[in-house]
Amino acid sequence: MTPLEELLDTLDQAVAPDDPPFLVAAFGAAGDGGVLVTDDDVSRLLGWQVPPECWAVGLVGGGTRIPLEHHLSRRAPAAPGDDDESDHMRLCCLVGRDGSVATVLRSPDGLIAASGEAEGRVIDALRRGLGLPTPPAEEGTADLLAILWLEDLLAAADSGTILGWPAAAGLHPAMRVLAAEGHDIAPEHFTMIARVATAAWSWENLRLQAAQEDWMGHLIPSALAGWMDEGMFARWLLGEVPSLESVTLAAQEIMDPGVWHQIATVIRASGAGLGTTDPRDGCLRNATPGRVPRPRATPRN
Repeated sequence: MTPLEELLDTLDQAVAPDDPPFLVAAFGAAGDGGVLVTDDDVSRLLGWQVPPECWAVGLVGGGTRIPLEHHLSRRAPAAPGDDDESDHMRLCCLVGRDGSVATVLRSPDGLIAASGEAEGRVIDALRRGLGLPTPPAEEGTADLLAILWLEDLLAAADSGTILGWPAAAGLHPAMRVLAAEGHDIAPEHFTMIARVATAAWSWENLRLQAAQEDWMGHLIPSALAGWMDEGMFARWLLGEVPSLESVTLAAQEIMDPGVWHQIATVIRASGAGLGTTDPRDGCLRNATPGRVPRPRATPRN
C-alpha cells in the first residue's frame, strides 16, 4: 500500500457518513507520519495554492447519487421531500504531489461503491492546488461556441424577436466580434467565419482571455480562470452551460424551419455535434492557440 493509499484508508475509517465535508493537507515526509491539516471551508478548494512542503491534498465529503440520465439531460434534482437516504454517498479523494490519485466512494451502509483513481472537478481542483496539470480537454471549443450562439437565439426569441437568417447569424459570437469592429459580413461567408472562430478560439486562448479580461465572469471569475489550466477550464465551462442537445432541441422548436436548417448547417460545419438530430454531425475538434478577439458571452439568469 502506498503512503497515499494509507492516508486514504485512515481518513475513510475515521470519518462518519454524516460528517460535514472538509479539506485535507498532509505535511512532512510521505509515509513518516507528519502533520495532517484540515479545513471545513471547502470553498477554499477553488483557487487553492498549496505550500510546497505539502505532499498530498484531499477532500472528504458527502453527496447525492444522481442517475446518469438526469445528469446528461441537466434535469433538476429531486425535491427534498423525494430525497432517498440510499442515494447519499461519501467521497474521500486524495492527490499526491507526484500526481498519484486515490479515491473511495461509500454508501450509507458502508459498502464501497467505487474505489481507485477518478477524474472530475474535484480531482482537477486538487491537482491545480498542487500546481499539477490536469488531463487535456476531451474536445475542442466548437460545442461551446454553438451553445453560446443557440442560447442567444433562444434569448432573442423569448424577448419576442422574430429572427430571419441574417439576424440569427449575426448573434454568433464571432459575428458579434466582427460587427463590433465595424466589419459587414455577407451571409455567404457565415459558415467560413464559424469554422475560423472554432480554430482560433482554442481552450487555452479562451482561458487566457477569461483570466485577463473577465469576459465570462458569469460562468467563471477571471482569477479562477487564471488558476486553472486548459483542461480544467474546458471541463468547467462545459459543466456550467446546458448541453448542446438540450439547447438544440429548444431552438428547433421555436425557429423557422428554413432558418434552423441554415443554423444547423453552420454548427455542423464548425465541428460541433448536434446529438441525435442528424447522423452527419461533424468532428473538427482541432484548435490552434493565438491572440484573437474574444467572443461575446451573454449572461445567463
